[in-house]
Amino acid sequence: MSLLRFEQIKHFIHISDCFIPPLYWYSKLDPLTNHIRKVSKSICIPSSNVSIDEMIAQFSGRSVHTVRIKNKPTPEGYKILSLWYTYTFIFTSRIQNYSELEQLSNLNKVACGTVCTNSANFPKILKISKKVNWDTLSGVVNNNVLAVLWMDNGPVTMLTTIHEINGSENRIERIRRRPRETSTNAAKVHAIFGNASKKALPIPCIIDNYNHFMGGVDIAD
Repeated sequence: MSLLRFEQIKHFIHISDCFIPPLYWYSKLDPLTNHIRKVSKSICIPSSNVSIDEMIAQFSGRSVHTVRIKNKPTPEGYKILSLWYTYTFIFTSRIQNYSELEQLSNLNKVACGTVCTNSANFPKILKISKKVNWDTLSGVVNNNVLAVLWMDNGPVTMLTTIHEINGSENRIERIRRRPRETSTNAAKVHAIFGNASKKALPIPCIIDNYNHFMGGVDIAD
């Protein structure tokens, strides 16, 4: 098959019945996406630690449903919220709510993740504008959610409903690599490492847990 013939077929192919009025803006993809969900759930059994993250399906054409996120590998396209690789996922839109979502009551769930300091209700006291010592750790509880600031190579801000930060039991020792000279907090961090390229250092458990379990959706990407 020639390239021209393949592109002609691809241009006109439909994976859904084009004579049925779509319920949602993404309904034409339903036969394919439902199949992907069904197969994923048949071969995968989630653990108690799963990741939720956004995926971007690249698209630079005209659409009111696409988003633009600067400094991302794929800065423009359709945003998809995914649970643990592609176990299940939903499409999002800038102008439409997702009417298929169902609230589950009495669901025992806890979560942690990174947060931008300009997010609503993030404690102002944790918004730092200057360099501080490496391993500075602070937290503020707001509505049963712990907001955390930890100074690594740069400031790391997180929210959690499962972790605590006080006490040695909430620390774990990990091998860390010395940051580059151009990192935000390089001068203060290099004082900790000296001439060593790697060093065993204690870090907060919240950081360690996040590093271990956050990458599932990125792998699927």
